[in-house]
Amino acid sequence: MKHQASTLSIIAVLVATGCIDRPLVKVEPGTESYIMEEFKQTSFDGVDILVVVDNSVSMGDEQENLIEEFPLLIRALLDPPMGGSGQLLYPPALDLHIGVISTDMGAGGYLLDTCEHEPLVGDDGVLRHSPAPGMAGCDEAFPSYLSYPSTEADEGLIQKMATDFGCIATLGTDGCGFEQQLEAALKGLSVHAQPGGPNAGFLRQDSILMILFVTDEDDCSVSDPQIFDRELDLGHVNMRCFYHPEMIHGLARYVEGYRSLRTDWQDKLILGFITGVPLVEQCQTTGDLIAPCLALTQMIPMPDPLDPTRLSPSCNTDSGLAYPPVRLVELAMQFGENALVQSICTDDFGPAIEHLSEKLTGVIGSLCSKRELEVEKLAGDSCLCEASCTIIEQLDDMRPCPPGLRCYEPGGAGTGCATRTDEEGQLHTLCVIPQAPTRLDRCELVCSDPLATLTPQAEGWYYMPYGTGGCPEVVFSDSVIPADGSRVYLQCESMICPDSRQCGPDDFPASVCCDSQSYCDQDAPSGPTCVIRPE
Repeated sequence: MKHQASTLSIIAVLVATGCIDRPLVKVEPGTESYIMEEFKQTSFDGVDILVVVDNSVSMGDEQENLIEEFPLLIRALLDPPMGGSGQLLYPPALDLHIGVISTDMGAGGYLLDTCEHEPLVGDDGVLRHSPAPGMAGCDEAFPSYLSYPSTEADEGLIQKMATDFGCIATLGTDGCGFEQQLEAALKGLSVHAQPGGPNAGFLRQDSILMILFVTDEDDCSVSDPQIFDRELDLGHVNMRCFYHPEMIHGLARYVEGYRSLRTDWQDKLILGFITGVPLVEQCQTTGDLIAPCLALTQMIPMPDPLDPTRLSPSCNTDSGLAYPPVRLVELAMQFGENALVQSICTDDFGPAIEHLSEKLTGVIGSLCSKRELEVEKLAGDSCLCEASCTIIEQLDDMRPCPPGLRCYEPGGAGTGCATRTDEEGQLHTLCVIPQAPTRLDRCELVCSDPLATLTPQAEGWYYMPYGTGGCPEVVFSDSVIPADGSRVYLQCESMICPDSRQCGPDDFPASVCCDSQSYCDQDAPSGPTCVIRPE
């Protein structure tokens, strides 16, 4: 199969090398000079944040808290701080979308107090992009979602994005009192996100997605609209979601629906909740640790003895009361460490936004930096850089290496080309993709300095320590893009040993890292030793 001819292919390096804080170990000589590990050719298309804002009557102060503190998250994403080494603590997310929807999904066409402005579908999960009435400093109109228009951190643009968010996230408090947080988000990100839909373009195919819910009540996403019918004897309208759970959607709809938005949701989906959990440690944590919160007395839904038309509150907000968000907490449990719950019952959302920022930037850093290559200057030229690795392409058959590639000779030039046997026992040709050195624009800088600009000097692959969006990348020029059906391997002179190759304990000086053609004999007389696998 011929190599594809296309524009530059930018591929983020995510090498399957295990935890990167493991120690470097020696490589036992075998059929390969150094460890050869397959790397995943994957990336992500920016960061998309959907903020679901409760716009019911009790949410005025909470919306103000949100717009006051949310710029902390915007700044954390767009302008990361420098660490002690002079490098960014994590890559910036310079391809950012932010959208806002309300919790108002109407009342099924029935006339209810607070649901009058659009009784059938309310705001229907459509992105809100009109400035709030009376908001000073707002443009007359906004696009359906905010996007960051620069490839580098720009203080003026960052501040404008924060201001614009305040304009579209202050929704007011005239929304329907039947909050349908989960249904609004699902419809906004699925039905309305289709081509031609009102939210089209917001959600990218392969983005990191965060859904943030800001609400002081539990979800009541209705499956049977008769729950809104005052003529039916279903109890007081405010209590119907509590007394008739059979008339609201089960959580499985949202577990499956949200996960379906990302094929690799464990890596690229985060749920955030600023909601009515008590201000205690066991309720302000990730979904994998929050189960004890549900056992607290404040979190057990029951009619309020002082007012049977409402539930007993779980905590007090600036605007009034919050109520046990049991369904939201149970949903967070389904997403484990990918979900983070914080309390709305505070006059300072700063800590909550800071925790959400840490969660999101941690995901970005994990996807960008699972494997960073060592890059050094070439001997005799302080302006040229190369990574101390080789990229090997395993063709899908035994045809010769295509033009521009040479056969892989593990013993050195003239020692013969290597082949590789796959899981089905078929032999494949191994070819070396040439590396192109990169030239520093400022020769006094080290190759991995974030201030350095690197320019490739030849055809081949090259490494960018800070590529698109700040992520480490391998870039292939047109003539050497790996063919469809090929497998690509990275072989480095020093690298982190994967768990499956470690031979001997981490802290044992004689420990080695077996190559891909060897296994570890733990019971060898001289101690753990790598042994070449029999043919």
